[in-house]
Amino acid sequence: MQDGAETPWFLLDTSRAVKPLSGRSARTTSSLR
Repeated sequence: MQDGAETPWFLLDTSRAVKPLSGRSARTTSSLR
């Protein structure tokens, strides 16, 4: 199991979903965290 290969896709997916929803789902992100 390569941790380095599992981190990139995870970070990219999160960044992509958080970037666009950063301003609209700002409260949702805080709740999830």
